[in-house]
Amino acid sequence: MPSILRPSSRILTPELFNEQNVAWLFDDVSSQYLAREEAVVNSYPWTMACWALFDTGAANNTIMYIGDVSVTNQTWYMGQAGVFNKLFLFTRAGGIESTAQSASAFSLNTWVHCCAVAASATSRTIFLDGDQGGTDATDKTPTGLDRTAIGAIADDTSIRSIHSGRIFLPSIWNNAISTEEVFQLAQGAYPWEIRPSALRSCWMGQHGRDIIGHYHMSLYNGVSFGPQQTKVKKLWFPTRGMAPAVDIHIPRNPAIIYQVPAIV
Repeated sequence: MPSILRPSSRILTPELFNEQNVAWLFDDVSSQYLAREEAVVNSYPWTMACWALFDTGAANNTIMYIGDVSVTNQTWYMGQAGVFNKLFLFTRAGGIESTAQSASAFSLNTWVHCCAVAASATSRTIFLDGDQGGTDATDKTPTGLDRTAIGAIADDTSIRSIHSGRIFLPSIWNNAISTEEVFQLAQGAYPWEIRPSALRSCWMGQHGRDIIGHYHMSLYNGVSFGPQQTKVKKLWFPTRGMAPAVDIHIPRNPAIIYQVPAIV
């Protein structure tokens, strides 16, 4: 009998399904970002991942951030750095930051999958489109973490390194997912297919809602929306008059079935 994954009812609603193809559009000139006054994770291990499109080269573009709002040197954040069109994971725990960077560069105006896996204070690895990049082995553990943000470094000193482009399905796990699981995400797996018991947050739709946990985001300075064009298969919701239960088979992995209620 095939395995069955039944996501929570917070996912399976018509409103969320109608919104699921929406990606956030960020304008760095307008300082647009999302934030939550709480750290989704504040200790190792963890994983953060999202789909991103970068439309500006040779710039500092942050896509996901967890940090201490009162200082600038206690943080983890993932994004593009300076003249390199590469993906970086930055870690600061006082003093100079340490980094892990992707092995290859990305193309501008192209959707790419971005993932950072932090197994411990001495093992933080970056992945671009499922390909493993460098590992940062510098012993660092940020403290006092109390804010999560998407699209910018968002401590109280300033909103900076703002993303220019799009972001879709940012997600955070409180575990270090495997290399194979990162590859599955980069091939279009839904975040809730990967280590569902460890998935703490997945943000989707126009309103910054966390469809897994309670870490709903606030939107700042006019973040706008547009279609996502990633490898993630578009979802749909059953319409009125369908059978009491509808199985949605995912061609990428036919062993997994999503059962959703019909509307009657």
